[in-house]
Amino acid sequence: MESEVFIPQEYVASCYDYDALFYCEKGKKGQDGHGAPCATTTVEVRGAQAQGWETGNKTGNSISNIDLNGFNLNEELSIGIKLYMIYQNIAFQYEQNNLKSNFGEYYFLGKKAEHKTLDFLPKIKSYLYWFSCGYGERPLYSIYFSFFIIFLFTALFLLVGIDIEGDVIQYSNLKMIEGLSFGEFLKHLLRAFSLSTSLFSGVGDELCEPTIQSVILADIEMIFGVIVMGLGIGTLTRKIVR
Repeated sequence: MESEVFIPQEYVASCYDYDALFYCEKGKKGQDGHGAPCATTTVEVRGAQAQGWETGNKTGNSISNIDLNGFNLNEELSIGIKLYMIYQNIAFQYEQNNLKSNFGEYYFLGKKAEHKTLDFLPKIKSYLYWFSCGYGERPLYSIYFSFFIIFLFTALFLLVGIDIEGDVIQYSNLKMIEGLSFGEFLKHLLRAFSLSTSLFSGVGDELCEPTIQSVILADIEMIFGVIVMGLGIGTLTRKIVR
């Protein structure tokens, strides 16, 4: 019998790395009766690349359940996984045809669909990747994420302590809050915001500085600033090049 040519995308989505056995039909693709079990086909899938060949074993039963890293291809795949596989395959086709903008859009949609299927720790990583740069496809997300970090550290500096022209401001000390006027609060808030912005951008602030207790916060924010600005510039450059 002439060996049948195996076409990977006819049988599986190319989103996983795995080895599998398939039972394909007698005759070549397009002939009548295609799909009935008659021969064993060995498949190696590595991302978007796949190789397949017949083993010579012409007997066997059709496979109804294939386990892919804990997911059952026929019964247990969630809607999120199915959507992810669809979007990733569409993105792959756009990339193959050099339609980079379309590829990026479907890659983003695929990653959002995949996010819903992840366990706790991978989902946390996915959240950070999503919010910080939109999975590398949304430069504006980096700006939003930057503002979030700046405002977050502004609040933390007010709680832990900052030095404003020689006066230590620490809102965790309840006595300091008592009798605090709105004007004084607004002044402290603006100074803390200025400090947070300068640390995030790495330029420093002459009128306000962290206290001994909040130095570690300043170091963490500077690290965040370097990473997020790098992600934002990289994402923007990637979109412009496309």
